[in-house]
Amino acid sequence: HVAAVAPYREAARRSVEHSRRRRRAAEAVYGRAHAAAPERDVRSALATALATCPPAPGLRAPREDGAWIADVHPDVARRAVEEADRILAGSLRPFTNRSLSFGWPIAWRTDWVSGREWRLEHFTRLETFHWDDSDIRRVWELNRLQHTVALGRAWAVTGDERYPEAFARHLAAWREANPVEMGPNWSNAMEAGIRISNLVTAWHLMREAPAVESAREFLVRAAIEHGRFIADNLEVSHRVTSNHYL
Repeated sequence: HVAAVAPYREAARRSVEHSRRRRRAAEAVYGRAHAAAPERDVRSALATALATCPPAPGLRAPREDGAWIADVHPDVARRAVEEADRILAGSLRPFTNRSLSFGWPIAWRTDWVSGREWRLEHFTRLETFHWDDSDIRRVWELNRLQHTVALGRAWAVTGDERYPEAFARHLAAWREANPVEMGPNWSNAMEAGIRISNLVTAWHLMREAPAVESAREFLVRAAIEHGRFIADNLEVSHRVTSNHYL
């Protein structure tokens, strides 16, 4: 009995999903993107102190712990600083252990191998696959913003304000180039989840830095937008619920 009704359940789910996606596209074009952060939520969040759980037991006090690491494990601290300095110079390491020069401003929607740039259109209408040597996974990997955590590690061991300043600059540039629900970097919930996890971790590491405090509203808006987008686009179906859903 269950096997007999399964195709009908999946067909019904797909119909509902299709209608929802059409509605989200219309909202973005003719009004306001569904995942856009409501001003009341932004103001409410800004009115209270931001708090996060430490991303690891040893990171409850990043500067204090970072000073201990620099003293006891200088090689670890040196590698953290070298990585962050490469980021300041415009070199990142998405999908590779080899540093690649992205310069500034970073082309957030471009596959750096093929040179293809994905258009800034609503994610429900976006073509993610093309019959050439482009690969949107390279774009997604860059936009997971894992390098912001590297900046946080370097600040923790040095207190050098260049790293939180770069974090704030990258966050502002990313949000300007990737309006909520628009472009390849809003095409699935898993990527949004990984990205906001990295941003929150980076914020936790550098939260005492003045530059990060000045970027607080940017981070609050990003967190609300990512949360709303993820909740509205869970990657689940009757047939398969994969690592994307988790």
